[in-house]
Amino acid sequence: TNEWKEEIVYCDPCKTGEIRTVFPDGQKALVKDGEDPRVVFADWLIRPKNMFFARTFVNRTWNWIFGLPLYESVDNLSMESKAVNPALARHLILSFEKSGFDNRALLREIFNSSVYQQSSLADASDARVLAHFGTYPIRPLEAEPLIDAICQITGTTEVYTSTTPEPYTTLPTCEDAVAIPDGSITTAFLNLFGRSPRDSGLDAERERGPNAGQRMHLLNSSHIRNKLERGKYPQVTSQVEGKESLIVHAFLRVLSRYPTKAENELLRQRDPKDAKKMKHGIPEIYWALINSEEFLNRH
Repeated sequence: TNEWKEEIVYCDPCKTGEIRTVFPDGQKALVKDGEDPRVVFADWLIRPKNMFFARTFVNRTWNWIFGLPLYESVDNLSMESKAVNPALARHLILSFEKSGFDNRALLREIFNSSVYQQSSLADASDARVLAHFGTYPIRPLEAEPLIDAICQITGTTEVYTSTTPEPYTTLPTCEDAVAIPDGSITTAFLNLFGRSPRDSGLDAERERGPNAGQRMHLLNSSHIRNKLERGKYPQVTSQVEGKESLIVHAFLRVLSRYPTKAENELLRQRDPKDAKKMKHGIPEIYWALINSEEFLNRH
């Protein structure tokens, strides 16, 4: 098309006669005259006896949820790859096939399992405990859900634009980062926090390890400071009870839990009872909670 980045793949309408080809598993295939080769390949892909699609999809889904794959490799899975827990892998693959490759059904089964609902505080001093999913592994939030959460907490928005010149590059401010359809549409925050460029589709494209630049951005950047200062918070009063309710609201909003007695007492002593000064202290409370390990990690 006239758009230099766009490539449309379609079936050539010209009749070419029968096409004899070979599927990835070595099986010979025949594409009849006028038949779409993509449909033939898709039909092969989801055959019950074909383990390629179901194994790959289940493995990628499990790795996305737990940060650890069922099989050794996510990007280079082969028929020789061995599962960490063969019985678990076999159950999920067969269940996925039986559901008609229903992604929601697969997610529902994993999320409702005792494996997913384990505490991250379990003893994992033995490496085998973590390798065999004996505890929920703590790891940082990915770039997209992290900025979406910060925007939701502060009641602010982001402007997502393409880094290359082309028409229609700015998304509406109501768009969530998790819903961005194009890998070239991004922000400095998403790039800093390891968002995948989507160049190859490989899981290894995403940088998941935390770094000093990310911590400094959350602690000391004008981007986060402006969001906190423009945040929409509850009205404050000069009453101590009002201050306490604001602290409770902040904890529920950021960490989805009530503050402990020690946390409540510490924050009540942090700011004066004067309503005007208290109002300026509320963004600091949100700033401290957003920078906590409890907020920044999946646990």
